[in-house]
Amino acid sequence: MKHIRAAGGLCLVLLFLVLGAGAQPAMAHVSREHAELVVSTGVNVTSGRLIVHHDVVSAADAGAWASKVLPAGCPATGSGVPGDDGEGAGGVVIEMAWSCHLDRLDLSTLLKKGGLSQVVVEFDGTAVDASAATPLVDAKGAHAPPRFPWLTVALVAAGGVALVLAARSLPSLLRGLRTGRRFCVATAGAVASSST
Repeated sequence: MKHIRAAGGLCLVLLFLVLGAGAQPAMAHVSREHAELVVSTGVNVTSGRLIVHHDVVSAADAGAWASKVLPAGCPATGSGVPGDDGEGAGGVVIEMAWSCHLDRLDLSTLLKKGGLSQVVVEFDGTAVDASAATPLVDAKGAHAPPRFPWLTVALVAAGGVALVLAARSLPSLLRGLRTGRRFCVATAGAVASSST
């Protein structure tokens, strides 16, 4: 009985550790191809902390560079410092501030200009992995950019062409109906007079 209780307790501890580890925010090792970004939104402001490898940008240029590669539709400022032995080791830590509330952030330019394959993002507490396929991040996760609606455009164009053709053929169709009506009236009149 004692062994069963000990095994049960061990299983509960292991289950707690596994589930607890899954709930922790994801943090990647910063490398030449990987970066980390934490975004916190406020009412009229948004703050962020971006950590990139020191080969991506120097600490001196990091603030201006980050403002360009993280466009948000409102003014942004940033400043970079070399990472210490703990957070950002081997990297550059860039503190960002946007003068608006961000609902989402497009990381396409950051991924492309930084030569990154992945950015581990925590957006208002939601941890996601952004990549070239899913560069749009928000509090709900990482998303693919909207695709151009080619099918809708093709259907609208086909409908427009059909409408133009119908409009062009309408006068001749109406002339045919008028001629056909005269023929029917003449035929009806001939039939009526022959039957009397």
